[in-house]
Amino acid sequence: MCVTARRDVFPYYEIHLNIVKRVSVGEEAISASGVRDMIQRDDGDRIQKMVPPTTFKYLASFATRKY
Repeated sequence: MCVTARRDVFPYYEIHLNIVKRVSVGEEAISASGVRDMIQRDDGDRIQKMVPPTTFKYLASFATRKY
């Protein structure tokens, strides 16, 4: 469901929606799908620049090569 549809439906259920600006590194917005792509490409250096240290440590624990 897109954000516009949620914005229209949520008030009916008394749910308040806050839309926040995406966090960016440089000009690149951080997204879960982007991080998943980096994981598939085994791009640990780039992941480390994009996510908090605790998240990187967690993701690195599953990596095929250690960063």
